Amino acid sequence: MRTAKVLTFSDEFANEFERCCRDYKSLYIAVAWCGDPKHTLPYKHLDDFKGEIIATVGYSFNQTHPDAIQWLLDKAAAIRIFRREKGLFHPKLYLFTGGDRYALFAGSSNLTYGGFYENFEANVLIEGVLSTGAADVREVQVLLKKWRGGEFSFAPNKKWLNDYRKDHKRDRDAQRKAGIKTEALEEKNFGPNWLQKADWQTYYQEVIKGMRRIAETSNAFSACLTPLHSVYHYHGRHPTSKIQKDGGSSAGSNLTGRWGTFSLRARSAI
Repeated sequence: MRTAKVLTFSDEFANEFERCCRDYKSLYIAVAWCGDPKHTLPYKHLDDFKGEIIATVGYSFNQTHPDAIQWLLDKAAAIRIFRREKGLFHPKLYLFTGGDRYALFAGSSNLTYGGFYENFEANVLIEGVLSTGAADVREVQVLLKKWRGGEFSFAPNKKWLNDYRKDHKRDRDAQRKAGIKTEALEEKNFGPNWLQKADWQTYYQEVIKGMRRIAETSNAFSACLTPLHSVYHYHGRHPTSKIQKDGGSSAGSNLTGRWGTFSLRARSAI
């Protein structure tokens, strides 16, 4: 049976996308630009995805973050860059497939934190089977394949990515200096706030990673990791947690999300 759903709230889109990452085997992406993966979301969903990722990405106005291209390359994704001389590449398509089943997201959300969690976006999710009443979806498959041809796109290599990284930085610096606001620059304002949108597993993993980074310079956190693992199994809202050792100089950080705040503080003996 074919179903269609309009997704106008960011959490609806993100939740359905996360579900499809669990339920399907292949993902075809065609987006105008990709955001900075340092915010973890929405890249966490792709990182958890066990199937094949095939992506065609635009980079007009040097908007796509170079680290996003590197992330996809490291993920062993089959990534292609749309040729700017062919025109402005502006689709936002995510096509999941698994056997005869498919799930197609079409709308306004780029592969960015804002596109998934912050902006006012509108997307349609269509699910069904390719063998029944899916001529339009098969047309999308033909279009995605066409965009991946040599006439329209190319595979990025190390030299191209290094050159693009310089161009991206030059344009961002110039825009920042001129006080011009763009979506790419606005991404920097999200900072650690993405944790407020994270599910419990992602939030927990980031807390552990933050503690381990601090533990590299202080032994005080080694004793904190074990009890925190037990908290991982509690999926309700927990009170603010504070971990602190007495004596000596301190180092630490705060991680705040919808599950609470971890104030990480370590003091090493003098």
